Amino acid sequence: MWGVASLYQGTMATLLRDIPTGGVYFFTYEWLLQVLSPKDKSHSSREPWRIIFAGGTAGTLCVLICFPFDTLKSIYQTSSKECYPRGVRSVFSEILQEGRMLTLYRGLTPFLIRAFPANAACFLGYEITIKVLNYLFPAL
Repeated sequence: MWGVASLYQGTMATLLRDIPTGGVYFFTYEWLLQVLSPKDKSHSSREPWRIIFAGGTAGTLCVLICFPFDTLKSIYQTSSKECYPRGVRSVFSEILQEGRMLTLYRGLTPFLIRAFPANAACFLGYEITIKVLNYLFPAL
């Protein structure tokens, strides 16, 4: 309908969702690791259960925060440009006017079920990779 420009529909909404939640994601992970780790242990001695708990919890918290923004973005991206002339603001205004606030949370349950194990595995893989790289390239 509007060519290549349609590939970028919702880019600002994606940034609005991802930038703040990315900060919350990594801050929560690092904060939980500090809280859970003994004070005399170094960064390299993190135990797997702590990494799994901190990563899973950080991911779950981010899902709870970003899910309404993701829903707004998805509604906007799957509609025609004429439906929402002011972008995501138009989508949000329409949802408010129609009293459908629960629409923002439709599909949250399966997302939450997936969030903890997926993010726990992600951070565990990250920490293992860092340990392997530090072992292979100690001077870097």
